[in-house]
Amino acid sequence: MDIDQDDFVVEKVIKISCGRLVKGMMLGIVLILILGGCQKVNTDEDAELIHKAKDTAVQYLKDKYKLNVEITYAKKFPTYVTSKVDINGNVIGHAEEDFTISVNYETQETSDFAIKSRIRKSPYRKWNLSEYKFIRQVINSWRRIL
Repeated sequence: MDIDQDDFVVEKVIKISCGRLVKGMMLGIVLILILGGCQKVNTDEDAELIHKAKDTAVQYLKDKYKLNVEITYAKKFPTYVTSKVDINGNVIGHAEEDFTISVNYETQETSDFAIKSRIRKSPYRKWNLSEYKFIRQVINSWRRIL
């Protein structure tokens, strides 16, 4: 082989490997576009599920506990973990009254409801503070006796 043939062979190898590289890159770009489009569809479906779960939670809290609430956070768990949307918020007019609730987005059933108060006297407690102190004193006196 002379030098011209060697250059021709090298040129041919470069063209073939560049062609394969370009084809591989094109295939990768096409896959990214297809999967990106599917991700957009999942995001739209998730947004719809979260919206329905928010409505269910607000209606449940209004019907069962007579609470008007605002939602501050909602997140859908991945389907391989659970079929629930985790929702957080607070009671309207009582920003210090935080709550959390989970809604199953397949059955629209609520679960795991909890509300916490950062104030000393809450409208949801059964006793006021003086009654609570009295009961505490009675319990402490019984402990001393026993």
